Amino acid sequence: MPPSPPPFSPTESPPPSPKDYDPILDTPEEIEKWIRARKKNFPCKRRLEEQEAQDTVNQERGDLSKLEIRMRKRMALFRKLFKKTEDKPGRNPFIKYTYLRKKLTNNSILKEQRIVLQCIKYIVSNNFIQNS
Repeated sequence: MPPSPPPFSPTESPPPSPKDYDPILDTPEEIEKWIRARKKNFPCKRRLEEQEAQDTVNQERGDLSKLEIRMRKRMALFRKLFKKTEDKPGRNPFIKYTYLRKKLTNNSILKEQRIVLQCIKYIVSNNFIQNS
C-alpha cells in the first residue's frame, strides 16, 4: 500500500494573503513608505544596465541564466508529475532510492557540466581546433 500523501503538496502554492496583493494604506506615512519601496525597485535605465552587465558576467562565468533555471525547474516539475512509479504494479520498491541519489548528486553534476561547458567555450574562443 503506498503511503498517504502529505496534507500540503509542495507543487501547490498556498493562497496569497490579502496583505500580499492589497496593502492597507491608512496613514500618510504608510503611503509614503509604500511609494519609496516601489521607487526603490523601479526598473530605471541604470538598473537595467546593471542587470545586463551582471547577466553577461554570469554568462561568461558559465552560470545558468534566469530563463534556463526557470525552464529546468518547470521540466523537473513536469517529469515529477508524469512519472509516477509507485502506482505501477510490479515495480521495484527500492527504485525511489535511486531518485534520492539523483537528488543528492544533482548539484555536483550541474557544477561539473558548467565546468565542461566553460572548457569547451575556452577551446572555441581561442581557436584550438583549426584546420591546418
